[in-house]
Amino acid sequence: MRCPLSEAYIQNALHGSGLSQLQNEALDDIATTFNTEVTYGISEKELESIRYRIYNSNPDALFVRNVHGGGRFLDYPQRVFLISDSEWHINPKLTGSPSNRGIYLYDQAAILIHENGDNRNSWCRESLIHEILHSASIFSKIHQWFPNKAIWHQQIALREGITESVSDFGVAYAKV
Repeated sequence: MRCPLSEAYIQNALHGSGLSQLQNEALDDIATTFNTEVTYGISEKELESIRYRIYNSNPDALFVRNVHGGGRFLDYPQRVFLISDSEWHINPKLTGSPSNRGIYLYDQAAILIHENGDNRNSWCRESLIHEILHSASIFSKIHQWFPNKAIWHQQIALREGITESVSDFGVAYAKV
């Protein structure tokens, strides 16, 4: 079921600096809800270094292809990127499952949001907040410390925590 605010929320994201405004609103909502300061796990300076290093070693890791043969880079300093449904489907190494509403890419320190109109797998406010929680989590800060990612894959329930549904992990569902 779609969030009743989704259509207006998505439309705001499509215009000018709308997505960055929604990102800031989500950060404020999280800070108010948890009564704490919310900061990204990767600072702006680190973000620039991460994106630069990835680009130099493998520019494809930061490139979102489109169906017309072109594409775009996940450029610094932007952290959140709106990805059309067609882009989502032709970039499975970045986006994962076509049913995902969003994804936080720990290696690239980027949030991808799936824009798919009125379909069930299109993002909404809840999706943006969920992915921002990932990007502000301790896992975001320590991700680079575990190059083999073994401990990483063993902790999916902890990484997803209360932001997922009961059916996904058998944990309580908290709506922000």
